Amino acid sequence: MSILSSLLGGDGGSALETGAIIIAQLADPGSGYVGGLYQNVPLVNIQSSGSGAKADVEVGSGGISSVLSIDNKGNGGSAAATYNNVDVVTLSGTGSGAEASVITAYRGQINTLTIETPGIGGIDGIYYDIAPILAPPLVGTGLLVKVTISGGVLTAVEAVDKGEGYLAGATFSFDPVDVGGLTGATIEADALVTYTIDRIVITEGGEGYEAGDNLTFNAADIGGVTSVLFTPKVIATGEVYRIRLTENGVGYENNDTFTVNNSNLGNSGSGLVLTASLCFNTWVYT
Repeated sequence: MSILSSLLGGDGGSALETGAIIIAQLADPGSGYVGGLYQNVPLVNIQSSGSGAKADVEVGSGGISSVLSIDNKGNGGSAAATYNNVDVVTLSGTGSGAEASVITAYRGQINTLTIETPGIGGIDGIYYDIAPILAPPLVGTGLLVKVTISGGVLTAVEAVDKGEGYLAGATFSFDPVDVGGLTGATIEADALVTYTIDRIVITEGGEGYEAGDNLTFNAADIGGVTSVLFTPKVIATGEVYRIRLTENGVGYENNDTFTVNNSNLGNSGSGLVLTASLCFNTWVYT
């Protein structure tokens, strides 16, 4: 079987005739069709003199195609691992049936900090987005804190950017220039977010989801990681989202347009427009 035959689903030993469609693209996915996979349906001309082309047509039913954003990577996991066939839990919306592979990884994000020594000589005030100085071992980066000095000493510290890659018990000091002349103050990582979500791969799209749904997982299914929140990329219900040619037809030209009768797509819906973006104008033997 040649490359072209393989790409087009052919069985080898045949010939692509003049005007055979090689690539058909969605110009308009239409709306209102019944979700599902429809196989080997005829393409109907809108503006074309070609004939014989057929395709497998997939219509969305609110399934998740991928993850649009991970809004909270969670915390509390115990190991870096891959968890398969994990049920997606819907916090808002009515979707169901989606599954995913969830990959966790070491994050080392600092959650809370403890003052070890309060230092002396600081000018009272609140200092924002301060990058403290990490003591050896120099593992981790990105921590920013809010520092409060009262009575010349450090009285409060809060992580505003938790950074990543730190080890439990990491200790920090400050450049006096950044904190009103305060000297001798040190802080320690009191609680460390260790393993969190690194990647989510949708393996089963489910149905009935909508853009903007808030989704999560049960912590027990993903190694104890809690508070995960992600937003899905959803295939709109009733829209055609994938076309695969099964018969290339003959007599088509580039930019010809065609559709599929809704009697072949669940007897409802309209608006689907396909465009022939590549046609052969010579015989090609496969």
